[in-house]
Amino acid sequence: MKTIRLRTWTSKEQDLWLRAILRGLCVLAVSVGLGTGEIAAQSVLEKTAPGTNTNAPPGSDKPKLEILDSGWEYRWNTMGRWSIMNAPPQALRKNSRQVLEQRIRLPAELPPRPALYLKGPFMYFDLYVGSDLIYRYSQSEEAQRQGAPATPWHIVDLPPDSAGQNLTVRSTSPYFLIGLNGPPRLGTLFDLIRWMIREDLGRLAVAGLSAIVGGIGLGLYLWRRRQPEHGAFALFALAMAVYALRYTQVKQLVTGPTAVWNYLWIASLVMIPVGSIAFVRAVIPSRFDQLLKVLFWIHLAAVLPAIALFYFFPYGLGPLVLLAVRILIVASTGALGIVVFYGAALGNRDARILSLGLVALIAAALYDLSLAFGFIRNGRPQAHLGMLAFVTVLAYIVGKRIADAFDRTEKYARQVEALSEERVRLMDELHDGVGGLMTNIGLMCDVAERREEPCGPVLPKVSELARQGLGEIRMFMRSLDDEERDWTAIAAEFRRHAQSTLGSLGVKFHLDVHFDTYEALLSLAASQYLTLNRVYREILTNVAKHAGASSVDAMLSVTTTTVRLQVVDDGVGYGNAPPSDGGGYGIPAISRRVAAFGGTFDIVRDGGTKVIVVLPLNWIKPQNTQVG
Repeated sequence: MKTIRLRTWTSKEQDLWLRAILRGLCVLAVSVGLGTGEIAAQSVLEKTAPGTNTNAPPGSDKPKLEILDSGWEYRWNTMGRWSIMNAPPQALRKNSRQVLEQRIRLPAELPPRPALYLKGPFMYFDLYVGSDLIYRYSQSEEAQRQGAPATPWHIVDLPPDSAGQNLTVRSTSPYFLIGLNGPPRLGTLFDLIRWMIREDLGRLAVAGLSAIVGGIGLGLYLWRRRQPEHGAFALFALAMAVYALRYTQVKQLVTGPTAVWNYLWIASLVMIPVGSIAFVRAVIPSRFDQLLKVLFWIHLAAVLPAIALFYFFPYGLGPLVLLAVRILIVASTGALGIVVFYGAALGNRDARILSLGLVALIAAALYDLSLAFGFIRNGRPQAHLGMLAFVTVLAYIVGKRIADAFDRTEKYARQVEALSEERVRLMDELHDGVGGLMTNIGLMCDVAERREEPCGPVLPKVSELARQGLGEIRMFMRSLDDEERDWTAIAAEFRRHAQSTLGSLGVKFHLDVHFDTYEALLSLAASQYLTLNRVYREILTNVAKHAGASSVDAMLSVTTTTVRLQVVDDGVGYGNAPPSDGGGYGIPAISRRVAAFGGTFDIVRDGGTKVIVVLPLNWIKPQNTQVG
C-alpha cells in the first residue's frame, strides 16, 4: 500500500519566513512614506508657488525655520489691555468669552518670499499684518466649502513688507478651546513643506505598515476559513492606518482641505475599539465575554450615527459627539484591560503578550485625551505609537497562532502517515497469523478428502489449528482495544497464556512486572502489541516443546522509552529449535520481527535458556524486512 507523505514546514523555516516578511513590510512602509512625502512636496510647490525653486539650497540638509515661540501678547474680545503670554502661544479655555487676539512682532529680517505655518488653531481666525487682513479662515466659508472644519494646518504667504510689523491672530471657536495650538513657524515655502514631510515620516510609516499588515490580515481572514481573530486584526490595523494618516500634514498637500478625513477619523475612532474587542474575544476566553459583546455592538452601532451627527451638526453637536466617542473609548479600554490582565493573571499566554501592547496603547490614549481636553499644551497626538505597539503585539499573536497551526498540521500529517503504515503492518499481521492457520486447515481438509481411509487422525490437528486461529483473532481484536493494550492488561494476558501452555505440563511459572504509575498509563501501538504477544507465545511454545523445563521465570520491565521481556527456564535448552508447528515463527523469524521495530533479541544458554527481548516504546518505522 502506498503511503501518502505531506510536505510541511519546520519551525525554523516558519521563523525565517516570518522574519523576512516582517523586514520587507518595514522597508516597504518606510519607502511608501518617503515616496509619498516627496511627491506631495513637489505637487504642492508646483500648484501653490509656481516659479519657486523646488531644489534644496546648496549645502542645506535641514529646513531653515524660525519658531515664533516668545514675545506673544493676548487679550479677550478685542478690548482691554494686552497681557504677556509667559509660555509659547497655546489654545486657551474660552469659558464665556468669544474672541481671542494673540499678537507678536515679526523679525526685522525675513527670508525671500516668506511664509507662515500655523498648526491646528482652534477654530477660525483672521490673520493681520499691521492693520491689513492677509488671511481669513471663517466658519461660514468653511461650512459653505466643506460642511465641517477640515483644515488642521495653514500656510500663509506674508507680504514683502511684513518685516518688523505686528502679526495678529484673531480667533473664534465653537469649541471650548480657542486660539493657536502651538508656536507658528516662519520660513520659505520650500523649507516649511520639507519640515512638514520630515515631521510626518513616522506617521506615514505607521500608516503604511498598518495598511499593509491590515491587508495581509484581511487576506488571511478570507483564506483561512474566516477565522475571527484574523478579521479583527485586519479591522484594527486598517482603522489604525486611517487614524494615523489623518494626523499627517502631507495628506492635505495631496487631497486639499476636505472634510472626508474628519468622517474617516470619526469612523476609525469607533472601529479601533471594535477590532480590539473582537480580537480579545477571539483569543482570550473570559467570564467577561458578555460585557465585551455589549461594548462591541455599542461601538458598531455608533459608527453611522456619529458620522451623521458630525456631518449635519458640526458646530453644535460635533464637540459632544467627540466627547461621547472618547468616553466610550475609555470605557472599552477599561473593559479590555480587565479581561486582558485577568487572563494574564490566570496564566493565559496570549493575554500576557497582549497586556504589553495594551499598556502602551493606554499610555498613548491617556496622553491624547489629556491633549484633547487641554491638560497638555503644545503637543501632538501620539496615539499612533501606542496603536503601533498594540498592532505589533496583535501581529505577533496572529503569527504565532498561524505557526502553531502549521505545527498542528505537521503533527497531524505525521499521525496520518503513522496510521497508514500501522494499518499496513496490521494487515500483514492478519495475513501471517490467521491467514497461515486457515491455509493449513484448508490443506489438511483437502488431504483428508482425497484419502480413502477414515480421516480420524487429521481431525485433532484441524481442531488444534482452529483453536489457534481463534486465539489469533482474539489477540488481533485486543490489539485494537486501547484498554487491552495497557501494561496491566498485558501482564494479566501473559499469565493466562502461560497457565494454559505450561500448566498442563506441570511447569511452574512466575512473572515479575516492573513499571511505575507513569509507564502504566502508556499504551503500545497495535502492531507492537501483536509483535510482543507473538514473541512471548513463541518463546513459551518452544519451552513447552523443546526445553523439558520444570520452572520458568519471566520479567516484564517497562520504562518511558523501552519494554524489556526476559524469560528464563531451567531446561536443556532450545536455541536451535525448529519453527513451531501450525504456522509458528521460530527463533530466526522472531529475531527479524523484533529488529524490524528497532528492538533486540538475545538468547543466552547457561544450564537452561534465557531469552531477552527489548522493544522501543517510541514508534520506529520498521525496515522493509520479509518476515517468515
